[in-house]
Amino acid sequence: MEFKNEKELVKMLKVLANPLRLQILASLTEEPKSIYTLARELNKPYPLVHIYLTSLKKLGLIKTVKVEKRAESLPPVRYYTVNDFKITITPDVIRRIFRRVKSSG
Repeated sequence: MEFKNEKELVKMLKVLANPLRLQILASLTEEPKSIYTLARELNKPYPLVHIYLTSLKKLGLIKTVKVEKRAESLPPVRYYTVNDFKITITPDVIRRIFRRVKSSG
């Protein structure tokens, strides 16, 4: 995973610094799961798990793999899994990012 700028790098580090988000990622490596299943498994409130899943999805760390229709009046159930990703942060990567910031600033 490449970082274009300082903002992207910091955002990724903040998201991954949260233990619950890491637990969600770990759980989703086992099999695709819905928010309801994750909330029950992790013993956390549904709204919190939903917010954290949204942040992971925005960064491209997870994806929707299945949408199950339910009764007409209920929203569909989405199942999520982890995208294959690799994050490498080295002193060189940090230097390149901040050099860009310095030269454009």
